[in-house]
Amino acid sequence: MFLTVLLIGLALAMDAFSVALSKGLACGRPRPRSGLMIGVVFGGFQFLMPLLGWLTVSLFAGLIEKYSPFISFVLLGAIGIKMIYEALKPSDDPCHDPGIITLRSLLIFGIATSIDALAVGFTFVQERHVPTVLCYCLLIGIVTFFISGAGYFIGGKLGDAIGDKGGVLGGIVLILIGLKMLLGI
Repeated sequence: MFLTVLLIGLALAMDAFSVALSKGLACGRPRPRSGLMIGVVFGGFQFLMPLLGWLTVSLFAGLIEKYSPFISFVLLGAIGIKMIYEALKPSDDPCHDPGIITLRSLLIFGIATSIDALAVGFTFVQERHVPTVLCYCLLIGIVTFFISGAGYFIGGKLGDAIGDKGGVLGGIVLILIGLKMLLGI
C-alpha cells in the first residue's frame, strides 16, 4: 500500500507542482523563503484534505464499504480526467498575478490544488487505523512539499513547458490507480 499511496501523492502533487512552477517562472530568480512557503502551504493542504475526506467518509463507512472499490475507481478516475482536462485547456484564471507570492494567494492556490486530495481521502475508507491514515496523509503532504518546492525553483530556471505535462501525467496515474483498486490488483 505504501507504493500506491506514494504514487497517489506524486499524482496529487502535479497540480501543486504546476502552480509552483508558474510562480517560479513569474518571479524570475527564485527565493528560498518563497519556495519554503509554497512547499509548506501546498504540502499542508495535501496532508489535511485527504484526512478530512477520510474522516467524513468514515462516519458513513458501513453504508459504502461494499462498494468502496467501485467508488474509489470512479473518484480517482474522475479526478484524473479533471486533471487532464484542466492541464490541456487554456488558462483564463483572473486571479493569476504571476510575479507576486503572498500568503493569501498561496492559501487560495493551496485549497484549489488540494480539492482532489479531499476526494482521495474518501478512497481510504477501507483503512480503520487512524495512525495508518495519518501516515498516508503525511506521506502525501511530504511528497507535495518537496515537489511543489522543487517546482518553484525549477520554474525559476527552466520555463513553463513542464506545467501542462505534469497535470496530464498526474491525471493518468490517478486513473490507473483507480483501475487497480477496482480490479483488486
